Amino acid sequence: MDIDKEKILVDFFNKCDISCEKLADLNNTYIERESLLSDKKYESILDFIPELKAIYSSSYMTSLQKTAKNNQKWPLINILRQILKTCNYTLKPIRKSDGYTKSGKKKYKRFFIIKKIQKPESLHD
Repeated sequence: MDIDKEKILVDFFNKCDISCEKLADLNNTYIERESLLSDKKYESILDFIPELKAIYSSSYMTSLQKTAKNNQKWPLINILRQILKTCNYTLKPIRKSDGYTKSGKKKYKRFFIIKKIQKPESLHD
């Protein structure tokens, strides 16, 4: 991957509160889902979108389109998922038990874990 492209992506991930110095540091990183639902955080990364559009086509990545905020329920999760996919990572959702409510209903905390996509081994003749 181009060094400039990687620097832009690392800066983007750090702005999303996903700390990393290089893309390889992303593997097995946990992110709280609630932190990605914040409109304030999405507003803070909007200045990265022109830089990301220079790397990726907005017709390929719907999260980079002008209408993303209005048309998508969770635009920050979508942009993160789409960028990670281009870097051969996946954003896998995880639910962990968080006790019970007073009425006895089970509560959950929701996270995402970033995993490297395992490429299938090539078949040899």
